[in-house]
Amino acid sequence: MVHARFLALALATLGLGLIGCATPETAVDAPPEGAPMVAFTNLSDGDAVASPLNVCLESTNIAIEPSGEVVEGSGHHHVLVDLTVEEEASYAMPGVPIAKDVDPRLVHIGDGGTCTEIPLDAGEHTLTAVVADGGHVTLDPPVMAQVTITVE
Repeated sequence: MVHARFLALALATLGLGLIGCATPETAVDAPPEGAPMVAFTNLSDGDAVASPLNVCLESTNIAIEPSGEVVEGSGHHHVLVDLTVEEEASYAMPGVPIAKDVDPRLVHIGDGGTCTEIPLDAGEHTLTAVVADGGHVTLDPPVMAQVTITVE
């Protein structure tokens, strides 16, 4: 379902106006079998959590390595916090750079790890997991997942 949302956002950004055109029979529910995927291992939609938040990710069908060298079939994790609709659509496209150490909402896990601690203010937050290549560029196709949580 998350992939369908990102696809719709990307198409809207491109001005194709296809949001809402998909029927349940044509909606994209999941990537093809064997495609790289990322998921939150310790968070689910609607969870109530405390800050700082320990965020852990799991990737399948892709090697997670430290950032730096671009290696086919590998990448590293990022957690993007409270993106705008336009930012979501952008990162749902292949080949988009993810700025490092510029915006505190763009959390880089460049050591090849799978967990990071993120301080968040009280309230609702949407976290987007993105796997990028060694050069901090979204993959083709993008590997993403999203969860909305509430910090108490």
